[in-house]
Amino acid sequence: MDNYLKTELYRLFKEDESIFTFLQDSTLDGLWYWDLENPENEWMNERFWTTLGYNPAQQPHKASTWQNIINPDDLKVAIDNFNKHLQDPHHPYDQVVRYTHKNGSTVWIQCRGMAIRNEAGKPIRMLGAHVNVTRQKDAEISLREQEEKYRLIVQSTSDVIWIYNVSQQRFSFISSSVYNLRGYTAEEAMQMSFDQTLTPDSAQKVRQLIASHIQEFEITRDSNKHYMYQFQQPCKNGDVIWIEASATYRYNTKGEIEAVGISRNIEERKRVEQALKDSEAQYRTLFEKSKEPIAIMKKNRFIDCNQALLDVLKIGSKRKLLKLSPWHLSPKYQSDGIPSRRKAKEFINCAQEKGYCEFEWLHTDAEKHPIWFLISLSKMVIKEEELLYVIYRNITPLKNAESSLKDQQQHLKTIFNSAQVGIALIKHRKTIFANQYICTLTGYHYDEFIGIDTSFIYPTKEEYELAGKTYKTLKGTNYVSFETRCKIKDGSIINVIVNAAFYNGKNEEDGIITVITDISKQKEAEQKLLLAKEKIEESEKRFKKLFFSSNTAVFLLNEAGIITDCNQAAIDLFKYQTKTDLLHRKPWVLSPEYQPSGYRSDDITVIDGIIQKALQHAHSIHWMHQDASEQNFPTEISFSPIQMEDETFIYMYIRDTSFETALKKSAAELKKANEDKNRFFSVLAHDLRGSLGNNVSIVDLLQEGAIDEEHRDQLIQCLIKNTTKAYELLTKLITWGKATMNKEAFVPVNIKLLTLLNSIYEYSETILSQKDIQLIINCPKEVCLIADQNMMETIFRNLISNAIKFSQKGGTIHCHCTIEKEDLEVGVSDSGTGMPLEKAANLFTLDNLESVKGTAGEQGSGLGLQIVKEYVKIHGGTIWAESELGKGTTISFRLPIKTCN
Repeated sequence: MDNYLKTELYRLFKEDESIFTFLQDSTLDGLWYWDLENPENEWMNERFWTTLGYNPAQQPHKASTWQNIINPDDLKVAIDNFNKHLQDPHHPYDQVVRYTHKNGSTVWIQCRGMAIRNEAGKPIRMLGAHVNVTRQKDAEISLREQEEKYRLIVQSTSDVIWIYNVSQQRFSFISSSVYNLRGYTAEEAMQMSFDQTLTPDSAQKVRQLIASHIQEFEITRDSNKHYMYQFQQPCKNGDVIWIEASATYRYNTKGEIEAVGISRNIEERKRVEQALKDSEAQYRTLFEKSKEPIAIMKKNRFIDCNQALLDVLKIGSKRKLLKLSPWHLSPKYQSDGIPSRRKAKEFINCAQEKGYCEFEWLHTDAEKHPIWFLISLSKMVIKEEELLYVIYRNITPLKNAESSLKDQQQHLKTIFNSAQVGIALIKHRKTIFANQYICTLTGYHYDEFIGIDTSFIYPTKEEYELAGKTYKTLKGTNYVSFETRCKIKDGSIINVIVNAAFYNGKNEEDGIITVITDISKQKEAEQKLLLAKEKIEESEKRFKKLFFSSNTAVFLLNEAGIITDCNQAAIDLFKYQTKTDLLHRKPWVLSPEYQPSGYRSDDITVIDGIIQKALQHAHSIHWMHQDASEQNFPTEISFSPIQMEDETFIYMYIRDTSFETALKKSAAELKKANEDKNRFFSVLAHDLRGSLGNNVSIVDLLQEGAIDEEHRDQLIQCLIKNTTKAYELLTKLITWGKATMNKEAFVPVNIKLLTLLNSIYEYSETILSQKDIQLIINCPKEVCLIADQNMMETIFRNLISNAIKFSQKGGTIHCHCTIEKEDLEVGVSDSGTGMPLEKAANLFTLDNLESVKGTAGEQGSGLGLQIVKEYVKIHGGTIWAESELGKGTTISFRLPIKTCN
């Protein structure tokens, strides 16, 4: 049974049109009624068109009207549903389609309809209703995009996203990136307990922090607050890594507390932090010695600076600068009229808020001279204290150049305004306006141009018509430029270039502005340029041939200082495999960290200076390079700028100077050796001259025969003594000469060291007894080495004889042998007269050669120690002396052990 209100409402529909109007306007976004017997006719209500942004009064009631603004793909779907609905009334005519709003946006419409049929069941009308579902569709699209965005973020981020249910003490989600971080799959990680994911120490500390943070969350319920944690986590492969996690707390739908967090690997940061601590002392040195002015500020005041800043500001000491503010070193007002104090504070606040700020600033030095700086402020935090790192770059020359440039620009503007360029306003191929230059150029009077068709200035009809066609293209391009010829009044022809545009930027009605430039001379120059270009191309071919065939290393750099090409000699010099290993790098990368002068090889200030200078003119520098095997070698680099295809390159010629350096060093060493030997032979000549001179005097006395028998015997003994001394000296000289010139045969044999030392003891026993000196030998029995027997005996005889010579009567000499790893160290010590430290340090050099008497007046030449040094050197060893005046001397040598068979 129908409700009476429904019956009443149906009656009102029939009796009162306002009821129907109210319902269609308030419940629907469009209503349409279609005559299927006359398909072109269709009625659409006003709401139909206002929903799509159109004025209903301007829209005809035709089906084609709405079909022009519906999406073509959606129209196919609607027509397909329409046909199916006409064939089968049970098939719904219901779909969502897209219309194009008048403003170009898309309107989503829920379109429903029903066919009205006659008594025979034939469809004769179609009634339809529109509902605007754009807001719903936009929301759906936005939601899908949002979901896809978050899905991609979770899947692609290298950080690990996780959710930990604090109430249940288990993980409810871990992103798959945990595999890259710790080696576990997401499923494996979620099966772990809280303690299993952390090291024991970290687990205890993090639990305490979480308990504190949850207590705070339960009070504030602030789910936007982030808590930071740092801890160590074990990986599947056994490694332990440092992790930083950011987490927020929230209640889930069950009222349980969850922690939502992101974890990332900070192992590298931890290493960097440690490295920063280690490099703090190095930083202080670099800060102080930097050639670039640097300061450190706290709030608004300087708390530190380097010497470079004091120098540029001409301030005598750091104490005068510290605790001042930047405006104390500036004029009262900056160049824009703003007080220096206020403007400085604005820049400081900007750097503190954003972390970095760069600006130009006018300072004055101690002598009140203005200095322009480009200043960069960088915020840094040291021990939880915010500071500003200030770098000054002196741009005073640049500012002076800018001022000069402005003057030049004004000058150029004046020149431009008076330039000889023809200007004409043409309308419908007739000249409306022409400047004086066109008259001068063509020889016509001004009145001969105005109001006349321009055909008279073209040499041929074809060129006139071609120009007309070109002007017509302005409607599509708004600007044209073309070359043509002009016929001047005297009948001659000139080449010109024409640039044209609409006067008002829209159409020809207001005329076309035409700029005419005489390019006759340019045409002639182009022909010459073409010939020159051919010569340049030929020159470039020759250059490339020389470049690649050169036996000297050559790099080709672009204006940024990057290697764009190199020859085979460069690849060989730096010991790389292929050219690819060197291209797209900067030559300074192929260097040790520091140059011999002390500055860094990658110092951008130095490198930029070298590059800029090379782009301007040829010059040379000395540079330390490093090859692929990390071996350093000195070079001389020659730079030359070259022009190729309208681009400037740097031709970098590298010459290895290792041989020259070694040659200079060898020459210096040879010079020193010659000087030493000259002094040495001078000393020997003096000693020999003395001995032989005395012998000559004695022989003269003996020949005279006026000497009694007793004195004759004394003179003969003196003659024998002097001759023996000279003979021994010459023998030592010959031995030393053979050793230094490698002329003495080296015959290695097995030597029991203790046996050799005992034989030396027996050899020296007589002289030891004469001075009542005790020789103590401390050498293990098992020490056996492969060495030359004669040389080793000479070494020990000389060292022990020398020790006896300078020992006091009743003294003691120690000879001790020790084995250290693969070396034998021997020392001979006495408690005699000793010598100053500086003399001991140069004891084995020829320039220290002198004859020094022993404690009993023993004579010597000093040549014995030189022989010892050469014999030790032949065995691959080193020798040195330690002594103190009045406390004795120890002479030691070290030999590499060659074990006996």
